[in-house]
Amino acid sequence: MPLTKRLILFACSVLLGGLIVWWLSGCGIRGYHFAGGTGDVTHAIEPGARVIVPDKLAAAQLTPACDQTLWTHVYHPNRLKIINSCITVTGILRDATRGRQKDGCRHEADGDGHCFLEVDPQFASLLLPGNKEAEMGYLVFEPVCRYKVTQKDALSACVHYHQPLVIPPVGSHISLTGALITDLDHQPLHNEIHPVTRIELLK
Repeated sequence: MPLTKRLILFACSVLLGGLIVWWLSGCGIRGYHFAGGTGDVTHAIEPGARVIVPDKLAAAQLTPACDQTLWTHVYHPNRLKIINSCITVTGILRDATRGRQKDGCRHEADGDGHCFLEVDPQFASLLLPGNKEAEMGYLVFEPVCRYKVTQKDALSACVHYHQPLVIPPVGSHISLTGALITDLDHQPLHNEIHPVTRIELLK
């Protein structure tokens, strides 16, 4: 092959390789810039572009979602003021019954559990005066339709439904995922995770 053709082919391959690297780096995707977890992402970003940091993106995708269908099993939901529609909180499961129930939760007439979580320090700000004064300083969490319903106005919320959550033993370090609400039916006001989507046992 003549030298001229070899040089042309070499130049084309170098140019093609450069274009592939340029495209994969994100520079060829308008409006998106990809950055490593420790790199400087403040340079060469076009105005209005989204910066996607892979490690943070992965963390967001791992955040468990809340089951919104559970609201159909909450009786009189207007009594609950939603603070955060889906939140995950960690802490120690405490006995809300003074030893009267094996699972540590009060079995309420509306079929829900009334359970206590001693929140880890980073979640202390979730506690209201009612949590401290009327709920022994704990965050309340309520699995819905878990027990026998004897309250007439709550019967329809739990018809043909029983929430199959597994509640770990009292004293367990757990993770709760659900809606953070303020219960407006009680004074002083207290916060709860209600309804609860997920309970996970932590090591």
